[in-house]
Formats: sequence, structure tokens, C-alpha cells
Amino acid sequence: MKNLLFISSYPLPLYKGSNQHAYFFLKSLTLNFNVFCIFFIQPENENIFKNYLNPQELEIKKYEICFFKDFNGISKDSKILINKYYKKIRKIFLFPYEYMNRATHLKGKCLINSYIKNYSIDIVHFEHFHYTKYLLYLPSSIKKVVVYHDLYHLVDWENFKIERKFSVKIELLLGCVKKYIFQKILEFKTDLKIFLNPLEMKFFSKRAVFIPHIVNPEIIFNTPNRNSCINILFLGGYNHAPNRISVKYIFEKILPLMVNRIKNFKIWIVGFGAENYQKYKPKTKYDEYICLKGYVQDINAVFQNMSIALFPILYGGGIKTKVIEAMAAGIPVITSPAGVLGLENLPENCVEVCKTPAQYIKSLFLLSESYHLRKERSLKGNEYILKNHSFKKISCKINKTYQAILGL
Repeated sequence: MKNLLFISSYPLPLYKGSNQHAYFFLKSLTLNFNVFCIFFIQPENENIFKNYLNPQELEIKKYEICFFKDFNGISKDSKILINKYYKKIRKIFLFPYEYMNRATHLKGKCLINSYIKNYSIDIVHFEHFHYTKYLLYLPSSIKKVVVYHDLYHLVDWENFKIERKFSVKIELLLGCVKKYIFQKILEFKTDLKIFLNPLEMKFFSKRAVFIPHIVNPEIIFNTPNRNSCINILFLGGYNHAPNRISVKYIFEKILPLMVNRIKNFKIWIVGFGAENYQKYKPKTKYDEYICLKGYVQDINAVFQNMSIALFPILYGGGIKTKVIEAMAAGIPVITSPAGVLGLENLPENCVEVCKTPAQYIKSLFLLSESYHLRKERSLKGNEYILKNHSFKKISCKINKTYQAILGL
């Protein structure tokens, strides 16, 4: 078996977004490779890491933790105060963005090279874009793979169009240019680029392949409930800008119209940091319709009580994990065109796609009034997930792709 070095943040099986993707990718690769891991984490998360990671269950040969360098280069105990304008200037000139500088430092570089030397590594897999700066220092004989969860310059560009403050606009525009240049450099340095959305491959098409998300097999399928109260779910972490904008869109554009059309409903905002959505809530009479749940340990406990999933996503990269997970759980999904990007061969009437507040209200009304329609969408969505995003199917594609770049 060939040896593979997996570089990532710590992967959690029921965590959201890219860390969850890392877990299933890692689990897939251990079926056909000797896998060694370097996990970059924040020092305060060390205990969480130890509680969640099970190397025996994943069959990892060896792993090591490398802590993030403090972003400012100054300890938290330091009394030195950094001028906010200096911080902004420094942020603009970081290459190509702040998290990359935070995660790439001498210790990490030495650690990666020691693994390559001591364990005869054949492939280095970069699961998160934060660490790809290390790729520039690797020997040319080593095969290099990068997973593109998002095209970062596109996300910055969308933020630029929405942002109103001039100073932030300049910062985002410069970030967009820097990230695009760095992604172009990576295009020629990598042996394989894995995209989670086939439409994004056109920007960096050389040596690129589309591999869809694996839906968490621990998600339990249930047909929608018949509760008198219609529970409407939005799922997403506060730290991700597209989620914040989506919630703001719900509160400002959709919720005021829902009150007049839909009887007895609640909107549940679930995800890490959701309590911070408070500032986006309308300062009117709508508090009784909103439940800010925050982070939950067991997502199945949330899914089983939901009637409809509402994801008015305005932009973002990759396949939207929240969309396919809701479908896997049997929740009828209402989303935007951006919410279904990358979902290939999506059957008609499987997901409701809307573009305007009026369309969202119409779809919400029809689903809220008809249990049979909710059940029909539930079954169609789950059937699609089993066919296109199961662990067995995608895991097989992952390993065939990696063996191909090694000429096996």
C-alpha cells in the first residue's frame, strides 16, 4: 500500500462543513492507503480534539498535532495593544489571507518534511486551503492534492458586491485579487485539484476532478412530522458570511410576509454561534416566531422535529452540506439557485428552488398546508441522496482517483 500524508484541521463526524468533509475523506482513504495525519488546531481546542478523534476507528498509522501560531504573534497575556489601523494594514498585506499566515509557520513546515522523509510519503493531501502555502516547499517528486471547498476569490467578490463600507470593500477587493493569484499558482503546482462543485472547475480546469460531498451516514431518515406547528429550519454557522447574509434575508425579506400567510410556525436558526444572529432580528413584533438554537451535539434530534428546511443562500462555493443533509434526513428543502449548485441530475420536484421573496412564501405556504406534498418531497430527496452522495459510492470514486494519479 502507498503512503499518504493527510493535512487538515481536526475532523469531526457530526461537525458541519469542511471538517465533516475531512472526516469522511479521511475514512475513505484509509481503505486503500497507509494514512499519516498532521492536524492543525487552536491550543484551546486540544481537549476537544482528544475527545473526538479516534485513530483506531479511522485506522490512522500515526498522527500529530500542530498548533496554530498566534495571529498577532503576541501572547494573549501580553499588555501590548495593537492599533486597529495597523491591524487592517497588516491584514491587507498578508499573503494571501490572514488564516493562511496564521497556520503556516516553521514548525508546521518542519513537521511535514519530517513525515515525508521518515515514512516515504507518496501523496500529500491538503484538506483545507489554509495550509496550501506549505505545498510550495514540497519536493517535486511528491504527488500533491488540494481540496477546494470554496473558490476563495469568488466568495470575496460576492462579499465585495454586498458590502457597503468603502474601507471594507477595498480590503475585500485586494483579498480577492491576492487569492486568485495564489489559486493560479497552485494550479501549476498541484497534481490533482478536487472540487466539490463542478461549476467551479472551469476557473482552474488543469488536473481537476469533481468529487461530491459524502452525506453523513449517521443521519437518520424520517418522513416529515404532522405537528400542528410548522417548524422551519435554517442550518449554518455564524462564522461563515453567506450564512449570516442568508439569515438576514430571512428576517428582513421573508419573515414579514410569512406572518400574514402561514399559520402557527416557528423558524429555528441552528448552528455554531447562532446566538449572534440576534443583531439581525427585526426590531418589531416577530420575536415569537424565531428560535435561536445555536450549536447542537446531535443534529438528528433537531432534524426529526423539523417540517421544512429553508435555505435562501445568495452565494457560496461547493455543494451546500446543509441542503443535502436536510434531504438525507427527509426534510423538504426550499432553497435558491445557489443552494443547488453542484447537485447533478437533480430530479424535478425534488427540491423547491426560489429566487424572490414572493416565490419563497408561495412554496412555504404550499408545503405548510399539505402533509402529502411534504412527504412526497421527503421521499424524493432521500432517494436522490442515496443514489448520488452515499459513503460507499463516493468513497469508491475517491480511491480510484488517487490511484490514477499514482499510475496504479
